[in-house]
Amino acid sequence: MKVLLSRPDRVGDVVLSTALIPALRATAGVSGVVFLGREIMRSLIAPVVDGFVAVESATAGEELRALGLDASLHLNPHWGAARLARAAGIERRVGYRAEAAEMTDTVEDPRPRGEMHEAEAGFQLAGRLGLALPAGPRRPVIFVERRAGVLPENGETLAIHVGASPGKARLPEALMRAVARAWLRRAGASVLWLGAEDEGGIAERLAAGLEAGRTHNWCGRLALPELAAAAGGATVFLGRDSGPAHLAAAAGGNVVVVFPAARADMGVVRWRPLGDRVRVVECEGRARWWEKTERASARLLARLAPETVVAAIEAATTGC
Repeated sequence: MKVLLSRPDRVGDVVLSTALIPALRATAGVSGVVFLGREIMRSLIAPVVDGFVAVESATAGEELRALGLDASLHLNPHWGAARLARAAGIERRVGYRAEAAEMTDTVEDPRPRGEMHEAEAGFQLAGRLGLALPAGPRRPVIFVERRAGVLPENGETLAIHVGASPGKARLPEALMRAVARAWLRRAGASVLWLGAEDEGGIAERLAAGLEAGRTHNWCGRLALPELAAAAGGATVFLGRDSGPAHLAAAAGGNVVVVFPAARADMGVVRWRPLGDRVRVVECEGRARWWEKTERASARLLARLAPETVVAAIEAATTGC
């Protein structure tokens, strides 16, 4: 059986979905795994699967049909991907009831309740194919490529993700500056600023007032596999729950991730990064009934004491 995994989504969502790749490959009766995602994910995912098709491609339908796929797993509703799978003649198409018209098998989506991890929901969906998936820890798999000159050769490095997914609240700049200042008290330590190109200005503001030459701004300068290598290769990575935190964890990094879970479905149970060295700092509180989600997230983040984050980083470096 040749299986298509469909997840045309953001970085963190895609990284969690890759936990199915090694599981499927270790399953009797599965001859190949193909991924349907956004073109921006190709460099991260294509090297670890048997085929990658970009959902935006004008020839996506032809590419899928040529691959001779037997089944597709639609890990998150996406009408374009669902229609492509049906048009490509994939015999078994498993997804959630929101796309019942395009699927051959559907289940009720359990994820909005926030009681199940996102990766576990994918395994539950895969169970509808009748495959005996292996038990054990869920391990994401991505392509990681180290770029020379990003991580210092000597000393300890704290990588801080200064941004967040579009429309989401960032970590407060005062908090990030206080954490960076505390880290730089270590002899020979440095700080690596990570983020998108349009977040480089944030890194410049944060570096102002800190010792020159000990902070390095790589915002917008790294491809996804390089970002994964930098985030995962640092002594510690710090960020809110977003794509780079998942990249760092998948790359085997030492991760401190902040969760301002304004709603239950945004919480740690569903979205915790998959990795052996992940520490969670969870903001207390939820959105008020009248409050917009990201306004509430910003409020919860503003209440987070830098000392709490510094303590989590100290614990990460000492193994406590």
